[in-house]
Amino acid sequence: MLVIQGNLNFSKAKQYFQLAKKFLNNQINGDNFSNSYLTLYGGTDFEVAAMCDQESLNLAYFLKPNPCMVRDLFEEVFNSCKTFRRNLDFDETFSDRRDLDNCVGRLLLKLL
Repeated sequence: MLVIQGNLNFSKAKQYFQLAKKFLNNQINGDNFSNSYLTLYGGTDFEVAAMCDQESLNLAYFLKPNPCMVRDLFEEVFNSCKTFRRNLDFDETFSDRRDLDNCVGRLLLKLL
């Protein structure tokens, strides 16, 4: 399932790329980025579950290994967003924003 989830996330590279660009260009703030990223990333689980329930032929497509798979980086940004959101409830710190910027920057470079 991890291969399918990773490849499905990679298939959404354009959406992740546009979101990362907006964030790094300060067109959206960390809160908006985190919400959008968590929604996009979290939606993958639902899509995979729906494909399994329907025994979709799309599963076979997403089982193919993707040489550019960046599953670990997607997950790192996901975890960074969760940390940012959790800390935002208390007080956004400069280091939270910097960590999020760094993760998103690496993702953007990898998706180019």
